[in-house]
Amino acid sequence: IDEIEKGLHHKIQADVWKMIIRIARKRDVQVFATTHSWDAVKAFQEATSESPGEDSLIRLTRRYARLFATAYSENDLEVACGQVIEVRG
Repeated sequence: IDEIEKGLHHKIQADVWKMIIRIARKRDVQVFATTHSWDAVKAFQEATSESPGEDSLIRLTRRYARLFATAYSENDLEVACGQVIEVRG
């Protein structure tokens, strides 16, 4: 889902994430969503903290011609959001 937060008010984004996570777990599927929005990242962190699982945020960074992936576990993301540490690429 590209730019998942587009058209969604920031106050409902956590509820949208909770619904997506619940459905994905029920159907046993992976969801890949992109965003540049700090509100969407914080909403994702809020949703995952209320329903712990194997959810993670992956930051993609391009350096020259190479692409690097950095994974943030639920715990890592909680610390990053609490400390306002940049996790967006």
